[in-house]
Amino acid sequence: MNAGANSKKVAIVDELTEKMSRMQFAVVADYRGMSMEDLADWRAKMFEQGAEIIVAKNTLLRIAARNTGSDAMEPLLKGPTSVMFVYDNVAVVAKAFNAYARDHDKIKVRGGLLGRSMVKTEDLAEVEKMPKKEAVIAQILGGLVLPLSGVVNAINAPVANLVGIIDAPARDVVGILSAVSNDVVGVLQARIMQLQAAEAEG
Repeated sequence: MNAGANSKKVAIVDELTEKMSRMQFAVVADYRGMSMEDLADWRAKMFEQGAEIIVAKNTLLRIAARNTGSDAMEPLLKGPTSVMFVYDNVAVVAKAFNAYARDHDKIKVRGGLLGRSMVKTEDLAEVEKMPKKEAVIAQILGGLVLPLSGVVNAINAPVANLVGIIDAPARDVVGILSAVSNDVVGVLQARIMQLQAAEAEG
């Protein structure tokens, strides 16, 4: 392999690693049978929702997945592969993607990642039911007058709905919440620290 080709692959891996480090949700699909026009239309429609569709070699995607702790993606990387990266508004993008895929049967979905955890193909429809970032934050802030246990209960309902569709232990709650929004995790962590300090003083 010449130096130029190797340098190009390193640059691609760096780009993929950067995207995977930021993603909150990803969908892996086989695009065989799609024309260039179909692929361009799909990319444009998802871009309108804030998502990005990348076509890359599986070997490079595997390296990026390992670089970011997204190893759960590796079993999905077989054959021609496209990956849709979602950085925000997960439920909105998931709904748009599911609707588009239903109307375009050449898109063969293999599965996805929510945070760093696997989501099976048959469970992708559940992702669009996730509460929006603002709703989760409101639930957390609504617990400001509650004891610490009340704040935890305020977020347990939406999170519990996700645990059943993700192949991850329930203790990975922070990772799941990160899929909704990193802001949510920050708010939750700050509030828990505040309440713990108040309880210690009392």
